[in-house]
Amino acid sequence: MLIPKSIKQRFYIIVGFLILLFCVGYVELAVFLSHLKTSSETERGFSIINKEIKELEKEFWKIRYWGQIIHTKNHPDADRQFGTAVENIRKRVAGFDSKLLTIHLSDEISQIARLMSEYENAFNRLIQFETDRKLNLTQINSGYQVFSSSILMNNDISSLRLVRNLDRFIGAYLRNRRDSEYQAFKMIFELLKKKMSASQNTDTRIQFHIENLDSSMAYDFTLEKDIRVINKQFDEISDELTNLFSYIAQTVETLSSNAISTGK
Repeated sequence: MLIPKSIKQRFYIIVGFLILLFCVGYVELAVFLSHLKTSSETERGFSIINKEIKELEKEFWKIRYWGQIIHTKNHPDADRQFGTAVENIRKRVAGFDSKLLTIHLSDEISQIARLMSEYENAFNRLIQFETDRKLNLTQINSGYQVFSSSILMNNDISSLRLVRNLDRFIGAYLRNRRDSEYQAFKMIFELLKKKMSASQNTDTRIQFHIENLDSSMAYDFTLEKDIRVINKQFDEISDELTNLFSYIAQTVETLSSNAISTGK
């Protein structure tokens, strides 16, 4: 049976159209699966980053905790624990997915690395200041003992009351290290210096101990102000890092949701 040519043409056109639809559908399916795979990988990457950020935040608070314990000298393992926490942060920052971070969070991760470096440097300075203060405290104690003994040996009865007051003010300042207590010490110390200068019984040895005690106390007060600056810096770094951790967590959550909805 002969089929009209026009019918054959229509048949081939329909078949060709169906084949074209199949190819288009196949391509769309392939693209969809590719996007699904990409979005799944991206989402998984962001999920890992989010987990790492939380662990990073935990390690930072470990650093703050062990840093404070180091100052108390009450835990023999504090130095090692502090060093371990610092090293863990370095490894975690270095281990982030660079492909994802280059596009989205590289600046924030760089800020974390910078802030942690600043924190570590500040902590090292703090340890040095506290070591210097401990050595200087030895100078204060020995200087005062020699100075007060010299006053007693000279039988300068009129100066003994000022010396006893001086001892009380030095002790109050060294216990609390408040500005007002240092100023109170300076006031009584200046009175004693004037009395010693006016006294004919004051020899050069006593004068030397007076100046030495004055400079040692002034150095302690300077160190105290430096330590306050570092402690304030610790608080500022902590606030900035906390905000960064929160921002990164929120950003990762948003990017993860976008990856699911867009397939990218």
